[in-house]
This record gives sequence, structure tokens and C-alpha cells, in this order.
Amino acid sequence: MSNMLESLQLNIAFFPVITTIKSSTFFILLFMDQVITQRNIRTISNYLCRAGIVFEAFHHEPVLTCEEGKKIAQNAGAHCCKSLLLRNKKRFFLFVIPPDDRFSAKEASEFLGCGHLSFAAEEELAELLGTFRGAVCLLGLIFDKEHKVELILDEKILNCDFINCHPCTNDQSWKISMKEITDHLLPSLGYSYRVFKKSDPLA
Repeated sequence: MSNMLESLQLNIAFFPVITTIKSSTFFILLFMDQVITQRNIRTISNYLCRAGIVFEAFHHEPVLTCEEGKKIAQNAGAHCCKSLLLRNKKRFFLFVIPPDDRFSAKEASEFLGCGHLSFAAEEELAELLGTFRGAVCLLGLIFDKEHKVELILDEKILNCDFINCHPCTNDQSWKISMKEITDHLLPSLGYSYRVFKKSDPLA
């Protein structure tokens, strides 16, 4: 009985220490994420400035829904986009579509002429686009040095004058001309794109 009490007392004594260690680890990881995010924002900003691409930055609370993104874009005089990174067994695809469009992985796979598509994992978002879920954007292609990601732009997005882009964080939106993106940014990155037409039978 005394051994059981000693063991229980020992566990209770160590519990606050373990909790403290876990809390410290959490805050260290959170701090590192913030450091990486700020570094990525500077990288994107510097790249756009060197390429002569004009953008207007808007700071706001983290965007969690498309409705919130649409309001911010409307106030900025731009259009909101929904960006989705998908993959099959060997390839990655970044779809940029209107926020209200229903996305069908089946239609997308038929359009691409490939097999089953699934959403990329958090680790893949970070590795390929320098971002996280909820802040995916075509500006992240700046980090895709090996061009592992194929870009698919919805035709409605291509017809926009200005779009809002997250610079790999969801508490900022950058207003950029669509023409600047297609005529200057993507060529400077060595990127081409395919046009996704929802009105087509996706053949």
C-alpha cells in the first residue's frame, strides 16, 4: 500500500513539470511558425518589388471563411479567390477558383486527365508553397523552385482586374492586378498555367 502511495505522489509531483514542458514546447513551436511566416512574407515582398510588381497590402484579423475574404476584397476593390493545393500519386496542382464555386475533385481529375485527387497535407503546403491551410495562394509559387506544382486558373479569375492574395498568412491580403500576375509574375517564375472552364464538360 505504501509503495502505491509513493508512486502516486511521485506522479503528482512530476505532472506540473510535464505540463510546463509541453506548454513551453507549444509556445516555442508557435514562435518558430511566426518567425518562418514573417520571413516568407519578406521573401514574397522583396520578390515582387524586384520584379516591379505593384501591390497594396491590407492587414486584418485572420480570415477563416470565404465570406470574410469576400468582404475584405470588396472593400479593397478586388476579387476574392479560393486556392486549393491538390495532389495525385506523383503531381501537385494549385487550383485558383472563385470563392463561391463548388469544387469537385472528380471534375478536376477529369479536366486534368489524371487519377484520384486529394488535398495536399499540411507538411506539403509548407514545403512547396511556404504556407498553411487557410492561407494558400499563388504567391506561394515563389517558393516552388523545382516547379513541382502545376497552376490551374479558373477563367472567371483570369477575367478579374484585381485579386486579393494572401502572402502565406491569413491576416494579410495583397491587392494585385491579374494582368501583372499573368504577364509578369508567372513568366518571371518560369510558370505557365492552364485555364479551368467550369462551363465546359471538363474534357
